[in-house]
Amino acid sequence: MPTLKKIADLNSEEEISNRLLQALSVNDLKEIFTIDSSIRNQRDIISAVLAGNTDSIIKNQIFKNFNLLKQHIYFFDLKGKITDNTFENHPFLYEVEVKSRSHKIFYFLFKEDFTFYNVDAGAIQTLSFFRPVKVTIKGLSAIIAVNILERDISLIIKGNILGQNRKSNDIDILNSITTHDKIFIYIKRDLNKGIKFLWENDTIDAYKVKFKKSKSTSSEVMDEDKLIKKHLPELYKEIMKNPLDTTVFKYLLQDDLIKHFTANPREGIISFNTYPASVDGIETVIKLIVDNN
Repeated sequence: MPTLKKIADLNSEEEISNRLLQALSVNDLKEIFTIDSSIRNQRDIISAVLAGNTDSIIKNQIFKNFNLLKQHIYFFDLKGKITDNTFENHPFLYEVEVKSRSHKIFYFLFKEDFTFYNVDAGAIQTLSFFRPVKVTIKGLSAIIAVNILERDISLIIKGNILGQNRKSNDIDILNSITTHDKIFIYIKRDLNKGIKFLWENDTIDAYKVKFKKSKSTSSEVMDEDKLIKKHLPELYKEIMKNPLDTTVFKYLLQDDLIKHFTANPREGIISFNTYPASVDGIETVIKLIVDNN
């Protein structure tokens, strides 16, 4: 079983980079880092990546292929003006990509800690993870994409653990970004118009929907692969008269882009909880929603 010293080893830069690689699917790892197709086990693939690439190359590839990550995406309208020193001195800023004077992409690499009680070691311990974040500011809009961190601590420690506690979450990351530059005011963007446009034009349909009525909130969950507009058209018409809450959508146009996503339009949040089928998938869906919102 791990000793206290080994826990320190697990928080070395190499080990945290190891866990960062777990944010990508096995197939994407093999393709991005050109790993021999005969290697199939995730642990062996990651070992091959670490052996053949520097820490800098690994982090650069994670951001280059950010759209292949599972992610929560938050949409904002801005009051303020982008400047040359936006996010300057932010402790987790990794890189800036300049598209134009009013269009920049900021990449952040947050470090997030999980604390837990290790029964075998008889001590409270901490395990650290990198959390990649992409912030796109274009004109008076901002999109903040946060990689979904899904890790089973017990599999990493390989021991009995109790009381797992995450020291930060998406809200902490959003606050760190939205309060850093006082020249900006971030206002949640309502996405109902764009989502409903895609639904009306058969670009998407819903498996599960929650929507706001005048005096109550209603929800509907379909059986198996049934879809609301296709199989319950009268309910669909009623839903479209009201603001949408958390809803799970299927993308109908191309299975090789994205299969489904979850949207909370009133809060300006879209989540891709499974690996995208294509590097273009998330951006395609996001652009359709934003362009029609």
